[in-house]
Amino acid sequence: MGKFVRAKKKLVYVGGEKHRIHNVDPDMWSYFEAVNIVKEFKYVGEFKLWWKPSKGSINRDLKLLVLDKDAMELSTYAEQSRDEVDIYVEHTIIETQNVEIVKLIEGCPSSEVECEGTNKDVGAKFHGEVGVGNEGQG
Repeated sequence: MGKFVRAKKKLVYVGGEKHRIHNVDPDMWSYFEAVNIVKEFKYVGEFKLWWKPSKGSINRDLKLLVLDKDAMELSTYAEQSRDEVDIYVEHTIIETQNVEIVKLIEGCPSSEVECEGTNKDVGAKFHGEVGVGNEGQG
């Protein structure tokens, strides 16, 4: 899983793999085409794409690739300069939060919640009033 790190005040890319892609059709090139190519290499999970000219500097020429207009800029550069580009895959870690469930239903003898439906359509019925907040804070 590749990532960018700072080393001696310079940005470096570590932990990634190198793949060469040839003969990309500029008429078919898009952000989604880039994402599909990355997925063909069995990358899973969340990631960001970055690019730079092959002869460019990571610290000076690195550009985010998130929209089709970014993909068009990359394609235009490659065609006009007849130069290759480097595309970097930065894996992002999704942070999870543990949430403590506290009895939020006041005036009800139990905090029973009834759910109905299937895994495609789940509905919930709450009995009593539901209040969310911190006691003592206005």
